[in-house]
Amino acid sequence: MNNFLIFWDGHSKLVTPVLIPNTEVKLLTLFPVLSEKMGKIQAVFFLFLKIYIMWKTCFYMDIKISRSEAEKQIRDFFKSENIKNKTPEEVKKIKRLAANKKISIKSYRNLFCKDCLNPFSGNEKIRIKKDMKSVECLKCGKVNRIRFN
Repeated sequence: MNNFLIFWDGHSKLVTPVLIPNTEVKLLTLFPVLSEKMGKIQAVFFLFLKIYIMWKTCFYMDIKISRSEAEKQIRDFFKSENIKNKTPEEVKKIKRLAANKKISIKSYRNLFCKDCLNPFSGNEKIRIKKDMKSVECLKCGKVNRIRFN
């Protein structure tokens, strides 16, 4: 059966490049040109694949932000009136952003549970001993210890 793909640069998948010095080796390209011998199902599959790859590259491109913009986002996120309404997933995203940009969040660590990442509501059980403050999370029951300076 001679159903094979012909690519834009003029070679097929079945052709092996000649390894002679000073000759051009044609690399395998990503987007195939559909041949006339190809079946309808294969043609639909490759068109769907091409559209999917184009969609994925357009909508999932990483947006780069500067360190100062990341610091501003972190400050806005941890404002005292906003933190109580946040979900653990949002806290996880902000922690990941801070780690990615190498921004310290030491001053904000006592606002959420270290284990389940739920923000503290203010109704947690708090114990103070010597130079340690212990806060028990209402969701997971873990005791978060914070050192006084």
